[in-house]
Amino acid sequence: MVGVVFRRLSLRGWKAGIAVAQLESAALWPGMVAVDRFHPDRRSGAWPRLLLNPRVFGQEVVAHAIFGIVLGLLVRD
Repeated sequence: MVGVVFRRLSLRGWKAGIAVAQLESAALWPGMVAVDRFHPDRRSGAWPRLLLNPRVFGQEVVAHAIFGIVLGLLVRD
């Protein structure tokens, strides 16, 4: 979905890719409440709480930055 939005807005470059990917991540992050509540691994205790976990948040920031860089470099006119 982020790639479609990126393309439709005619954005280009890795910096724009990072910005769009981070915005998407920030918009969806509150959905971790549902994951914490309903995911079987979270409910069983196999996973730690995700919403307020700084390691999970940091991992998501890095992963979305990498995705944004790749997206920005691959989308061409």
